[in-house]
Order: sequence, then C-alpha cells, then structure tokens
Amino acid sequence: MVDDGAPVISDVPANQYAQAQAGEGGFAILSIGTPTVTDACAPGLTATGTRSDGRALNAAWPSGTTTVTWSATDPCGNVSLAYTTVTVNPTNTMDFQVAWSGTGFSGSMSRSLSLTMFGGLGTQTRTATANASNGNAAFSVTDLPVDTYTCATIEDSARSLRRRVSVSDAGVNWSATGALVSGDIINDEVIDVLDWGAYVVRNANADLNGDGVINTTDGNLILANFGLRGDSVCGGSFTDPPAPRTEVSVSDLVAMGLPELAGADLNGDGWVDGRDMDMFQN
Repeated sequence: MVDDGAPVISDVPANQYAQAQAGEGGFAILSIGTPTVTDACAPGLTATGTRSDGRALNAAWPSGTTTVTWSATDPCGNVSLAYTTVTVNPTNTMDFQVAWSGTGFSGSMSRSLSLTMFGGLGTQTRTATANASNGNAAFSVTDLPVDTYTCATIEDSARSLRRRVSVSDAGVNWSATGALVSGDIINDEVIDVLDWGAYVVRNANADLNGDGVINTTDGNLILANFGLRGDSVCGGSFTDPPAPRTEVSVSDLVAMGLPELAGADLNGDGWVDGRDMDMFQN
C-alpha cells in the first residue's frame, strides 16, 4: 500500500505578540508550545520547528517578526508545513505603584502625574493620568525605548513634592513604587507658607485628598509636611529646591506673581506668616 496522505498538523501555536522584556535588551522570552501531528500510517510523528532567525526554539525572541516553520514528514516522504509568527515590539513597559501621604482620600480621584525615567540611553519624560482609589494608584507606561532603567521620579503636579525612586526588573516589565508627600500647592518643590496661603485662599489645587472640598484635612497635611523639599530629577543635574519660607510679605507676593495669596494675611500686617497661621487654626 502506498501512503499518499500527508501528515496532519493541528493545534498550531497561535501567532504571538509581545513587548521586549525588562533587562533583556530588545528581546522577549516566550514559550510558544508545539503543534500536534497525526498520520494514518505513521503514529507518533512530531513536528520540527525552524525559526527564520536560525536560533533555537527556546532562545529569546528578537524585536521584529520571527517566523517558525513547523514541518512533519512521514516515512514515505510526505511533508506538511504550518507556521507561527512571533512579533516583539521594541519597547519596554514600566509599572508604577503610587501612594499619596495623608488620610481621608476619596474612593476615586484622577491625578495628572509628571514622570521621568532614567537609563543608560538617557532620560525619558512622560505624563500619565492615574485613577486613584483611597490614595493609591497603579498604572503603566508602555512606550519606553528598550533600555536598562535604574530610577524614576514621580510628581503629582501642583499637589505633591517630587519623589525619586529606584526601578527594578520585575521579569517582564520594569517596576517603580513611590510614596508622594502632599502639600506642594505652589509647585516649587518645597512645602511652606506659600502653600499654606494657597490653602487659605482656596486655590483649586488645595484639595489634596481629592474629596471634593478644601478643609482642615488638607490644611493639616500642609502643616504635617511643612518645610519638606522634593527630590532631584532622576537623571538630571541636582538643583536645590528653594529654602522653605516661614513668612512672606504681601509686596513680595505681588512681585512673585501671587497677589491672590495676600488674602492669607489675616491680621492685615502686610505679611503672611505664623501669626496668620495661628489665627486661622484658632
């Protein structure tokens, strides 16, 4: 009897799509599986997979598209072929876990964050919208160039000090975790009397905990963090934030472009200072 029926290749692995993995250069590590082969006259046949890049099936997959050709040949020389492609995008993903300092946070709030990520090729800057629950948020940046990242800085613009954190290789993605110190309403990387003045005059950014109102919970955050400074930008040159102010004259506020903060001069002596803070607290 002549076997003129080619083997049947089934359960062919689906085409795969992935990003380059953290710490692997432009490569991703994937196990794609193997197909099943049946043949009426030659049970036990297996398929052989050959990659278009010439590497072993269990080797890392490079950026771009690699084709795997599956072949099965029975004892009579009948051949069947099937194909799987593996496409790796030349980008990395970084996952962020962010927590805001303080209490009384809304169950749901949206925050715009400024991010910098530093690696061997230099600094990447991004903005991200974080949807936080009870002062905690998780989000990802998915379009980073392939690199070895070492640190990141995170800032809730006009609400927190900048925080510099280390970056770790989490296997597939890079990972960064940071706790943000709330209270920098003026966005000058220091929490001081200017931020307290902005809280008193109900600056829109003074709702630090995202509960929809500006009240003593927000003011207490500023007092708890008074005098603290933000970190330097990851990968950037270090510049000291300004020294924290414990007082500022109304004339200086005007010169600084912050005349609205004069409303925090509660005792009318021409200064926003500790005496006004005491009056407001009492």
